[in-house]
Amino acid sequence: MTTDNDPVLAAWLIERFGAEGEASGLIGEDLVVGYAEGRLSDEERDAAEQLLARDPAARQMLGLVPHETMQEEPAARRSWFAYVAAAAAVLLAIGAFFWTQGDDLPSDREERLVALVQRLPISDQTRAAMSARMTSTRPLDLPAVERGGVHVLAPRGAVLTSSPMLRWRSVTGAADYTVRIARPDDSSLFTATISDLSLALPAELEDGLYIFEVTAKTAFGEAGGSTLFRVVGPAIRAEHAGVVAAIRETASGTERELLTAWYALTKERYGVATAALERAQQRDATDPHVVRLGTLLEPLLP
Repeated sequence: MTTDNDPVLAAWLIERFGAEGEASGLIGEDLVVGYAEGRLSDEERDAAEQLLARDPAARQMLGLVPHETMQEEPAARRSWFAYVAAAAAVLLAIGAFFWTQGDDLPSDREERLVALVQRLPISDQTRAAMSARMTSTRPLDLPAVERGGVHVLAPRGAVLTSSPMLRWRSVTGAADYTVRIARPDDSSLFTATISDLSLALPAELEDGLYIFEVTAKTAFGEAGGSTLFRVVGPAIRAEHAGVVAAIRETASGTERELLTAWYALTKERYGVATAALERAQQRDATDPHVVRLGTLLEPLLP
């Protein structure tokens, strides 16, 4: 199986299974044959299905397994698959080599970041949006908070988890806060009253659009705030994971976190962007790009 034409697959496999030599065993005997006979663990089965979905060569390899071979003892199957596993290991190593090598990156910081964006397995439209975000000071397109209202922090935009963390800013004099998750038709799914400024949603949400409301109770009455967010499906989550894996293979340190944040912003995945910002600030809070990103994301920070 070659990964020369699928850098996301190469990056994902290397990150998931380690070095090329270790990956080859899973890609050859253990992963393909194990999947064919249904003896994989849940994690290995998920890995096999992702590999088969991405790589036509993997599906072809699976189709080459004779029906009789699947009924034989493991030793017979291993003998039949030995040359296939060896070939897969060589091809994977070649694909991973070309993906991680490439041309030398420019020494200039700005030029290097632009070059790293060009290497990512994303659409031209997303690439252009990422490049624009690198230097833009245009604020995020977020709903304004009403005067005296509650400033809702998260979740906002596109959410990758079905149980997001709920966060908001404090309101002066508030004794407690009532949070509510509702469908677009305003039918309630979850309600709770707490004194903290965050809450881990105890229920799992299906893919789709939701309303998040917070109401603060003070001596002067009630103040409220709300926002919309959407829980994305498995296809988008897989796409996101692939791009993030590619970023980890092409960049390191602060640059890796910046690329992750810029990519997330182009998809309105604000939770991912703020998490990447926090990691970047821990590495170098004085970096001009980090400072600019922090200013941009200030409305989403505690």
